[in-house]
Amino acid sequence: MSDMIDALQELLRENPQDFETHFMLGQAYFDAADYARAVESLEAVIRLNPEFPAAYRWLGNSYEKLNRPHDAASIYRRGIDISERSGWLQPSKEMRVFLKRLLRENPESE
Repeated sequence: MSDMIDALQELLRENPQDFETHFMLGQAYFDAADYARAVESLEAVIRLNPEFPAAYRWLGNSYEKLNRPHDAASIYRRGIDISERSGWLQPSKEMRVFLKRLLRENPESE
């Protein structure tokens, strides 16, 4: 996993505006259980391409792992809206499931 992270970081040094590389790096950090860095990378994706629904899904998951349910709920809601406006139904369905579970477990995040 470390080799993949190193390779993705090198790609970003060459092209820091590549949202897809930021996204892959965020996923790699998530898989390595480095959720704080996953958040940094996935927030960069949203800054660079706010219409990319998958970034919201992974960012919400990362916030949940960091025990930030309010942030996760907010990101899931934004992601659902963006997904539905752009016709990306699968990410919307996934985030609806995540949001429903999150709110059941953390009703104060409403």
